[in-house]
Amino acid sequence: MTTNILVEIIQECMLIDRLTVEFYNRLSASAANPSLKRFWDNLANEGGAHQGYWNQLLLQANAQDLPQVFDDPLQVKTELQTRAENMKSLINESEPNLPAGRAFNLAYRLESYKLHPAFRTLFRNFNTLVPEPVPERLEDATIARFSEVLRKQSAVTPELKTIADTLQVLWEQNRFLAGQSTIDEVSLLHNRRGFLIVATQQAFLAKRNNKPVALLMTDITDIKRIVEGRGRPRENDVIRKASAILKKILRGSDLIGRYNADTFIALLPDTPMEGGQIVAQKIQREVRKIIPATADAVISTVVVQGNIMDDVETELHELIRQAEYKLLVTKSGTVL
Repeated sequence: MTTNILVEIIQECMLIDRLTVEFYNRLSASAANPSLKRFWDNLANEGGAHQGYWNQLLLQANAQDLPQVFDDPLQVKTELQTRAENMKSLINESEPNLPAGRAFNLAYRLESYKLHPAFRTLFRNFNTLVPEPVPERLEDATIARFSEVLRKQSAVTPELKTIADTLQVLWEQNRFLAGQSTIDEVSLLHNRRGFLIVATQQAFLAKRNNKPVALLMTDITDIKRIVEGRGRPRENDVIRKASAILKKILRGSDLIGRYNADTFIALLPDTPMEGGQIVAQKIQREVRKIIPATADAVISTVVVQGNIMDDVETELHELIRQAEYKLLVTKSGTVL
């Protein structure tokens, strides 16, 4: 059932993008102004560019039991279906020779229907599975350009500036809601739940390609005590700096998360033990530099390595358990 409803959610997202293309093609056909016609054409082309991503993701969803990334997938599916029906109604309203102001009002309504957190949730949690460009980055550019054109048109139709401002707010709210359950708000890395969702996908790929994975953990023992008396902003500053170090040292293909208050975790695909140890040592040195010299801090970085051979989720959790144990032993000063 998990896979089936996830497939259905992806199909609804594909449908919404196809309806977007149809809608903007209609606006283009009705536009008398050449610059507006080009603008609507560009929006239609961008919507069409998403289809390769959805097709690839749909293949992945049909091929394996992807973890469920939605707390209430049935509700998400129902909401997307409702938005698709609303978009169909807008297409019917986009008759020929629409005045520019009316066209922009319809376009705003369509873009607001598209702003469902399901899109960003899928983009963020499955972006390592699909070689196609992640549509989230294209959507960021689309919303920015759409808002800019709306503001320019507001000289003719003043209410369009309000529409542009509202659309930008909706986009930011959508970004927040999509990340709320899987993104750590301080480090802006995956939280534990988000990390496990994406790590499972990377583990599936590692198994399919018969490649080793390394799992790394870095712990800054009791961050709150280290910055005692300096308040939460100082504590958060240490977390953000440590996050930046991990992102700088690790590869773009490596998955990084904040595992708990003091611990960061990373999954390094196609990485032998020796390579993981070199990376761990570099992270250890760099993280130590951000801790106040007067702080009695213990920074521990460990790495374990293995091949995913059979039960992906069980073997991934076993790697994490081994890393947790190794980290515990390292922090206590016990020789393994």
